[in-house]
Amino acid sequence: SLHAAEGTLHAIVGENGAGKSTLVNVLCGKVRPTSGRIRLHGAEIKIKSPLDAIRQRVGIVSQHSSLFPALTLRENLILGHEPHRFGIIDTRAADEQIRRAAAPLDIRLPLDARAEELSVAERQKAEIVKALCRSTTVLILDEPTSSLAPSEANALFTALKTLTSTGVTVLLITHKLREVMAHAASVTVLRAGRTVAESAVSQTHPDELLAQMIGGTSSSLTPAGPVDRAGASEPAWMRSRRGFGEDIGSNPEELRTQSMPTLEVAGLSVIGDKGVPAVRKVEFAVYPGETLGIAGVDGSGQRELAEAVIGLRPYRGSINLSGAPLCGGTRRRRAAGIEYVPEDRHRNGIIESMSIEENLLLGSEMNPQAGGGLVLDHNLIRELSSAAVLRHDVRPADPEAPVGSLSGGNQQKVILARALSAGPKLLVAMQPTRGLDAAASARVHEDLHRAKADGLAVLLFSLDLDELIERSDRIGVMYNGSLAGTLSRSEATRQQIGALMMSGAIEKSDLSG
Repeated sequence: SLHAAEGTLHAIVGENGAGKSTLVNVLCGKVRPTSGRIRLHGAEIKIKSPLDAIRQRVGIVSQHSSLFPALTLRENLILGHEPHRFGIIDTRAADEQIRRAAAPLDIRLPLDARAEELSVAERQKAEIVKALCRSTTVLILDEPTSSLAPSEANALFTALKTLTSTGVTVLLITHKLREVMAHAASVTVLRAGRTVAESAVSQTHPDELLAQMIGGTSSSLTPAGPVDRAGASEPAWMRSRRGFGEDIGSNPEELRTQSMPTLEVAGLSVIGDKGVPAVRKVEFAVYPGETLGIAGVDGSGQRELAEAVIGLRPYRGSINLSGAPLCGGTRRRRAAGIEYVPEDRHRNGIIESMSIEENLLLGSEMNPQAGGGLVLDHNLIRELSSAAVLRHDVRPADPEAPVGSLSGGNQQKVILARALSAGPKLLVAMQPTRGLDAAASARVHEDLHRAKADGLAVLLFSLDLDELIERSDRIGVMYNGSLAGTLSRSEATRQQIGALMMSGAIEKSDLSG
């Protein structure tokens, strides 16, 4: 049960698998309820199909894009209610309709571009505009800021405030309790398919919400930070470099001067999809046991940079792994020791109709150590898959279960388990906790933490500044395709990173003091 007042922003929170998606699917007509009722503006309504939801002016923006990749953005946004004259789509009227819907959000979209050419953040914005094009009075947003930079997220909530003032009711599903406390009027907490709490945001606290979500205290979710450079958790490669009584673990800069970089990028330039430079002469290095976070407003070159490193995109410049130049495509780079966590797990990370163990095998079918070769060793595959499922706490712990039946958090665990099981030297992680709850996010970073202790280097791309600040040893900031600056973890603040993201520069006094 939940009760949302008209013209308010009502948050719905809960762990992955708590029932949020099922509830939303009921409200938008994808799932028929077995009992209960839905009242809208005081009147009981029946929603038996998505068309019923549209007619009741209930709109949803899913976490994962529903846009047709081959259609232009304009065609996607007006699909099902195309303005026309004499049987022909009226492009001018369509553009005006889209402009009116997007105006309160201050969103500008490339309407002639095909949806498959857009970034995840651009698709997310387009989904919001698509819902508003249908005069929605109840707008359901599922993790709407998971692909937005902080400035874009702030602009979105400013626009949502304008929408609610006109009577639109917004149901916000989010794992970011900071957003709940800052922008929602009320909140419903789900756990194991039931409502366990509902209150005004002014009468609750993030720790209380988190405890209600997990059914206990929030202390167990305290995240592990970067690898401790001194002590038992330090990487094996570091311990082997240390003499008797010698302590070099407290100075990351000294560590970097005494070890060979795992990844070294020099003079890297990459052409984007539109035929213009997306990355311009970028240089950086990532060392064993280190996480280098990459921040930037979406579209600043992060995706092109990552794809160049993993061999999906041509480039100029040099990329070295453990001192050796990289060449060839993704197969050769995986063989050299690079693994990848894609930004959109549904498009690039998993095949939902396949089982967990089949997804874990993807990319390693020809590797004898993974049971590959001319004939697959299914017993060995099952053994390796069972061990990976248990090691990464994938639920349910059944290698034969379809990966499409798992929650988003568990699907992400499968992707991470596949990447780490290969024993890579470098992991390129694109938004590895996008759409995950606090517990699942903590588990992802705990797995990375353990792998870093064995010398793994992590190149972490994220639009979540809190994640970057908490999890990175250093943070590089992309601006207009260039690396505007690199900050140590002790230097990095949201203000400094935000300034670099928006202007490419910060005051020198900020860095010195």
